[in-house]
Amino acid sequence: MSDKAAEMPKIFIIGFNKCATSSIDKFLKANDISSVHWDEGRIAVSFFERMSKGEDPFLDYETVTAFSDMIHVDHENVLEPFREFEYIYRYYPDAYYILNTRNAFDWVRSRKNHGTLYERYKSALGCNTDSEVVERWMMDWYAHHHECVGFFSGNQKFMIYDVDRMKPEDIAAFLSDDFPRLDVSLFPHRNKSKRPLLARIKGG
Repeated sequence: MSDKAAEMPKIFIIGFNKCATSSIDKFLKANDISSVHWDEGRIAVSFFERMSKGEDPFLDYETVTAFSDMIHVDHENVLEPFREFEYIYRYYPDAYYILNTRNAFDWVRSRKNHGTLYERYKSALGCNTDSEVVERWMMDWYAHHHECVGFFSGNQKFMIYDVDRMKPEDIAAFLSDDFPRLDVSLFPHRNKSKRPLLARIKGG
């Protein structure tokens, strides 16, 4: 990864996993933007270690431009740095922030079918039933969306990317000031669903 990558404004994907995070990551990489996705949970672990010391949470990823799927879940812990966007903003006020979203019920189904993720959440959250996990997920989902929109209202470097309704061209247009001429044909997946959850917001 080049020194040039470290000089570019960061791009933070601050929506939940299973909302096209891997597709966005692959799109950015294909356009030669330094991007890291999940990193087997190491992003999340490093983030909270740095945060506990009051440090820049991405000191261990200084040459990386874009971050997605910032999460680590085991049977005892749930670490979700993407929900700490206010702390991130403290260090990166000039970064781009993308709240990737989709139909919430489709999201729940996708999460439940994602390997052992559901069982790990159930254990870490101390839930006794499946319905308790889903209820917690939905509460977190709507709270996070509400908090993001409230915090970034009027910010020209914040957008909501509804993967059910929008296209890679919308991301390309949003990033165009600093990342011009992104090749949208390199986006690996276009969701054809017509069920929106939220509309795009760029600048209030």
